[in-house]
Formats: sequence, C-alpha cells, structure tokens
Amino acid sequence: MQVRHVRLSAVLALLTAASLTGGLAQAGPAAADPLPPPLGPAQSEPAEPEPSQVDTTEDKPIRPGEGDPILAAGDRGKAVKVLQVRLQRVGVRDMPTTGRYGKETVAQVKAFQKQLKFARTGAVDEATLKALEARTGKVDQIALATGADKPYGGRLPASCQHGKVVCVDQRARTVRWVVNGKVKMRLDARFGSAETPTREGVFVVQRKSRDHVSTLYHTSMPFALFFDGGQAVHYSPDFARRGYAGASHGCVNTRDYNAMKTLFGRAKLGDRVVVYTSRSPEQLKKSKKK
Repeated sequence: MQVRHVRLSAVLALLTAASLTGGLAQAGPAAADPLPPPLGPAQSEPAEPEPSQVDTTEDKPIRPGEGDPILAAGDRGKAVKVLQVRLQRVGVRDMPTTGRYGKETVAQVKAFQKQLKFARTGAVDEATLKALEARTGKVDQIALATGADKPYGGRLPASCQHGKVVCVDQRARTVRWVVNGKVKMRLDARFGSAETPTREGVFVVQRKSRDHVSTLYHTSMPFALFFDGGQAVHYSPDFARRGYAGASHGCVNTRDYNAMKTLFGRAKLGDRVVVYTSRSPEQLKKSKKK
C-alpha cells in the first residue's frame, strides 16, 4: 500500500508539471516595450540637454547725458569755447570762455543736465549738445568775442570813458561798469524785443529800487537802476532761468544776481548810463578801408 501511494504522488507531480508547461506554451513570450525605429543616415542621437543658462540681467537703457562724450574734461579748442558761450546763455553764473574744459565747465554742464533731469555726468553727449543748441541758437564770432570780454567795437565810446558809467552794448550783449575808462565789471545782458525795444542814448541813473516789482507786468525787478522812465538795468530771474530764449519789455536784463547786487551798490544817482550798439566786424572793416 505504501508503494502504491508513492507512485500516485509521482504521477500527480508529472501531470501538474505538464499542465503548467502547456499553459506557458500557449501564452507565448511575454510582451516587451516597443523599440524605437532605427536612426536614418542623416539622423544622430539627440544630445543630452544641458542645464539652462538664462541671462537674467537686462540691458539698461542709456539715459540722456550718459551717451558717448562729444566734449569732456581735458578737451581744448574752439569747440569748447562755443560750448562755454552756450553755457553762459543758459546758466545762472557768468563764466569765461577759456577754451579749456576744466572744473568750472564740468560744473556748469552738470547744472544744465540737472535742469533737464539728464544724467549728471559733466560731459557733453549728443543729447546734452542738442538740448543746448535748441536753447541757445547760433554762436557766431561776435558771441565768442563777447564771451572772452572782448566785445566788438573794442574801444569804449567816448561817453563811457570818463567818470563812473554803466556802459551798455546791445550788439555785444554786455553791461560794463566803467570807472575812468577802465572796465571794472562785466555782466551778460538781454534787451527788449522788436515790439518793446530798449532805447539808446546817454542817460543818468534817475532812481534806484532794490526790491522793485513792475506795476505794469507784475514781474520781479531786483536791484533796478532806472535810467529812462520805466526802463532800468536790473537782475532778471527769467533771464537767469531761460537765457536768451526770452526778451525784456525794454529794460536791460542781467542774470548774475551777485554781480548785479554789487553794481547796484556801486552806481549812484546821477552816474551816466550809456546804451549803444557797437559796430559789426563788417562795419569795422569798411571804416578801416575808408
């Protein structure tokens, strides 16, 4: 009985093995992941992606004043002289036209750039130069000579050569304080328009008004030296701010506050005021030929 039981166990084991083998045969091989198509002759294996290198910095726009310098500290020559005349016309302070781009010129350029809210570099780039040119117009030889304190009509007229005189040259756009033929002070000047011209002639200081305000135009006229009715030599805040872009109503405007204050203190009632127009270079040449 024991032998028979062993044989049955063996037969059952064989049948079980056969059954499993047949099931596997019917099921076939296990499905595999599909393979990519073979690469063609013109294709290559894609490169491994590299870590992203994105430039997060943006190019900052160039502000007016920060462009490439056309004129800058250390420059010399006529172009600098022209620049200095333009700065005289838009600036509050008078400055000499030396033709040397030094500390004073840098300071004046920065002051102008500040007015326009440009970058205050002290150097003249294209934007700064265009703004200056738009506000100051043409700079001719007369303007260059005036800036150098050598106005055309170089000799003072005879009426300015004796005593104390406020000598006003409309062509040279200057007011000079002259004592016995020697120029002691020079101020930039602006005059009336074609509709309200500044009268020429020999006058005297008729009255002085330190803090004068025009009753006709309601404008401030500090340190006014009246020489002919309502016409006076005085400091003009508008001239200081706008330069030669404007005009007076017949008065002689100056734009250097401290210089006009000094002149107001020196000039006395009865001192002469001479208003004239010096001759142009062409007129001087013609007179020499005669």
